[in-house]
Amino acid sequence: IKVTKYEISKITTVHDFIEVKKGDSVIKIMETESYGFADVMINHDTIIIQYLPTVVYKITDKAFNYKIKLDTTISVDYWRQKVEEQEKLKK
Repeated sequence: IKVTKYEISKITTVHDFIEVKKGDSVIKIMETESYGFADVMINHDTIIIQYLPTVVYKITDKAFNYKIKLDTTISVDYWRQKVEEQEKLKK
C-alpha cells in the first residue's frame, strides 16, 4: 500500500488530505485544516497519522484492513522538526 498526503486550497483555507492506495483502489482517509501535519507511518496493521490537534473534517477508522490511528500527542517542537525535514526534501 501507499499512503499520500496532499493539500488543496479552498478559497479561504487550505485543507490537508491523506489517501491510501492499494493497486488501482484509492481511499481518502482524512481531511483536516492544513496546519499541523507531522508524519504518517505504517506499523503492522495500523496507519498512524501524527498531527497537532486541529479541526478534522473527516477521518475513517479503516482502509484495506489497516486500522487508522490519529496521534495528536506530538509536541509543537516535534512538529517543527518534521516540517523542516520535509522542506529540506523538497529542495
